Amino acid sequence: MAPMRIKLPRWTRRQRSVMDNEITQPQTPATRTLQLPEHLPERALERAERKGGWVRKLLITGVTLTVLVSALFAAQQLLIPIWMERRLVQGLEESAAPVERVQVELKAFPAWQLLQGKVRQLTVDLRRANINGLQVEAFFVDATNLVVDTEALREGTGFIVKTADSFQVSAIIAEDDLNEYVWSITDAAKRFRIRLNPEWTGIEGSISVLGQAVGIKVQGHFAVQAPTKVAFVIDQVDVENSPLPRFLLDLFLPRWQVEIDLAQTTFPLQIRDLRIAQGKLFIYGQRPKTLPQTAAKYTK
Repeated sequence: MAPMRIKLPRWTRRQRSVMDNEITQPQTPATRTLQLPEHLPERALERAERKGGWVRKLLITGVTLTVLVSALFAAQQLLIPIWMERRLVQGLEESAAPVERVQVELKAFPAWQLLQGKVRQLTVDLRRANINGLQVEAFFVDATNLVVDTEALREGTGFIVKTADSFQVSAIIAEDDLNEYVWSITDAAKRFRIRLNPEWTGIEGSISVLGQAVGIKVQGHFAVQAPTKVAFVIDQVDVENSPLPRFLLDLFLPRWQVEIDLAQTTFPLQIRDLRIAQGKLFIYGQRPKTLPQTAAKYTK
């Protein structure tokens, strides 16, 4: 009887390779590892590389956008205030001409609020400015939380304050400038001169009566006469060498009526206090009662 032959299926080359490895390198069940096809690690590496590429692109895009937004924010914080400050400086130079120096600073955060007329802080420094014909040595403004008319500022028609929480104004007028102002209005001959001293404030000069010079001293003080007006109030008139009739004194009273009106300034104000020191008149103003307070508070 012929021996029985069993026909086995043909193995592929890869199956033979795997079988040979198992025979030559036997493994215990605890250490035996799963053999993966050779092409799987390559595909996984390709997928990891593709995924890493997208991550890198996303990171680069995010960093670029962050830098761009930061640059735009910094630019608007710088450029918008500069533009509005220049517009205001130009208007002040035109309205207070001749003026020696104009400095303006506008603050808001973020700065684009300035385009809506919202100003967190405003500071103004004018030197040797002309206000209604009076040369003012210095004029300062310090205001917070304002709402201004941006259309008027953009068109150059004025700086209109709609509301403000705080508005402080200071004006300094020197004795010589005040005399020049009075002489140009009531005393072209410059016979009288104003003296600004804490101990004695008044007007002194002389008049001619029948060819004789008569010295006159008019003692008084400056007082607030209206929200924007300061006037010299006569307390006493002293006539040297000769008494003068009342009607002659009345003729010179208009020359001694000195008034300072700050209503023509660009900024709203209400005078609250006066002080005389070092030959100068200091005028202090505040937010007028007719100017509403700003309801919104801006973040510092």
